[in-house]
Amino acid sequence: GFVRPAYARLHDHADSLSNAMRTLCDAPSQDHLDAARAEFSGTVDAWSVVEIIRIGPITQDNRLERMLFWPDRK
Repeated sequence: GFVRPAYARLHDHADSLSNAMRTLCDAPSQDHLDAARAEFSGTVDAWSVVEIIRIGPITQDNRLERMLFWPDRK
């Protein structure tokens, strides 16, 4: 009742963020920038809920570490 819905919410926000960023890159504007920032905030909030989960698929293939370094500062 917690893990799957929380990860589903993260997935949905990540998809929305990807779409918002694509839109921003294709047609830069203040409205698209504001939308991308809002989606980023939603994605961070969704990640904050699941970040405490340290078992299951998040431990495979360095998924947790990749999320912790996102966005990559390099």
